[in-house]
Amino acid sequence: MAMYTQNEAIVNYGIQYLTVVLCF
Repeated sequence: MAMYTQNEAIVNYGIQYLTVVLCF
């Protein structure tokens, strides 16, 4: 569970980071 939650959080952060980079 912890691993899945951590992985999901990392993926979410990565998507947000990519969105910001693409925006700029």
